[in-house]
This record gives sequence, C-alpha cells and structure tokens, in this order.
Amino acid sequence: MRKIQIKEHQLASEVSGQYDLTETQAKTLGFIEKFPGTNQKNIADSFSLSNASTSAIIKKLVTRGFIEKKPNVGSQDRSNRLYLTAAGVNISIDIRKELSKIENIIA
Repeated sequence: MRKIQIKEHQLASEVSGQYDLTETQAKTLGFIEKFPGTNQKNIADSFSLSNASTSAIIKKLVTRGFIEKKPNVGSQDRSNRLYLTAAGVNISIDIRKELSKIENIIA
C-alpha cells in the first residue's frame, strides 16, 4: 500500500511539473476552485502550511495570473478573498483531468 501511495505522489508531482507548478500550488488552485472566495488562512489550515509558505504560494499564483485577490467588502475581516482567473480555471481543470487518469490507473 505504501508503494502505491509513493507512486501516486510521484505521478502527481510529475503532472504538476508539466504545468510548471509545484504539487502544493496545484492543490491550492484546486482548493480555490472548490471554495471560491476562500482566504489565505483557510488554505494554510487545510494544507498545514505556515502563513509565510501560503503567502509565497499565493504570490506566485497571482504573478502567473492564475488567481486574483479581491478585498472582503462589508466585513470586519480584512483578509483578501481569492478567486481563480480564467487561466486558473483552465489549468485547474486540466490538472484535475490528469490526476483523475492517474487515480483510475492506480485503482
């Protein structure tokens, strides 16, 4: 079972690498796709990442044009809300399709 998990992780890393993303960056895109308007804290908590690591991931994805930050209007919460751009949606869908193929092969 452990060998299967290791192989699945290796293949997932390869898929992410094809899009010039780390596995965590790809997971972050998928998370934002699933939970549009989420914030940095939710991502950090979900993936057990430090705030600094999460900030670096988000900054990289914003720079590459995959996500955009929007201020949280009408709330005391000053954190930015995160949304996928059209390019982010497309790459997230492509990665999800590739990962689904891997899961089917392993199953």
